[in-house]
Amino acid sequence: MDVQHLLAGKNQQGRLLALADGDPLGLIQGSRRWLAHACLLFDVPPFVERARVALSWDLARFNKLEGTDSAPLEYWLSGVFRRTADVLHARDQELDQTGQAVDEPLSPRFQFLRAVLGIDHGDLRSACIVANALPDRERVAFHQLLVQGRTLDDFTRLRNVSRSEARRVFQSAVKTIGRARAWAGQEERASMEQA
Repeated sequence: MDVQHLLAGKNQQGRLLALADGDPLGLIQGSRRWLAHACLLFDVPPFVERARVALSWDLARFNKLEGTDSAPLEYWLSGVFRRTADVLHARDQELDQTGQAVDEPLSPRFQFLRAVLGIDHGDLRSACIVANALPDRERVAFHQLLVQGRTLDDFTRLRNVSRSEARRVFQSAVKTIGRARAWAGQEERASMEQA
């Protein structure tokens, strides 16, 4: 895809419309792949929507990459996806800290946590925040074994870890996510004590 041709000469709103018209950059599939690779729990539609907005403002960064030895489109999209995840994670934290309830019907990520881990409705957002902030080893184990449904044998072979280590890391992740509300309460108490 010729990004310059697609976006050049348009204002931010025009670029946003061009990005949404038929998904010319493959943001839906690209977001799915990136989220699975990064092992993050975000729903794809709002992630793609936020990424489109970021891309519509970010043409100058792409222009700087063109002419370099890197693959500019993939590199650019990866950076936009990372920043999108950071923005949505911060938004989740803000909504959680203000006590905003998770809307019904539940989005897929919240449905998953409730169905698979039995997380209470009021703790779903906190659980997602904690899952996305887990250390890499725990986040990858949780996501690949539970979300992506890899077998333990596949996981141990791909990650080059023992079965006992894989189980230990996975159990630690599940335990940490299960304590999400308690962690959020500790953060609130700590911030109140600092004030």
